[in-house]
Amino acid sequence: MAGTVAASSASPADTPADTPIATPATTVAIGGAASTGPFIGIAVGGIALEARSIGLIERGDPDAESPARKLEAGYWLTEHFGVGLSLLELGRFSQDYAEGTFRGAGRSYGLVLLGRLPFAGRWALIGKLNAMRTEIRDDGSTPGIAAFDRLRGSSSDLVLPGVELDVALTDSLTVFVELEPRGRASDDASIFFGGLGARWTFR
Repeated sequence: MAGTVAASSASPADTPADTPIATPATTVAIGGAASTGPFIGIAVGGIALEARSIGLIERGDPDAESPARKLEAGYWLTEHFGVGLSLLELGRFSQDYAEGTFRGAGRSYGLVLLGRLPFAGRWALIGKLNAMRTEIRDDGSTPGIAAFDRLRGSSSDLVLPGVELDVALTDSLTVFVELEPRGRASDDASIFFGGLGARWTFR
């Protein structure tokens, strides 16, 4: 006599309690900001003017008379690497000399390569390589001092290292403190920026 075999499929209710059930794998970011995607950021701080000797007698250190403001936008390509564009308005600054006062303003803008090292859950250390164009213009200096021309100008530079310490408040928002060189505006004047900021990353 020919026998027949009936095919059947077990429902979840028919599955023994100790039988593992396969489920789709999911990846969840816990305790940190989004790892990849576009971002925008803002920062406010101050600039330091590093001026070489221009043949005048300095009186004190350079003063920042108004805050510097930075806007950035970019993309985190992976958890560890990103690329962005940065625009820094330098604010107004001055340097006193025995012969008069240089007052300047300007901007710095360019391309930024980012390397991110997450640690301790919500924290990350970020290193930056900047390809910058930096400009300093006169903004009310004492007239008639030819040496001040050596502090004005514009120049392009590849500068490093910029450093940043981040802490994630949510999965999309981080706040940070940063310090970075922005390059030379002339052979006799370089700019550094330090500030506090916030960055939003979009999934």
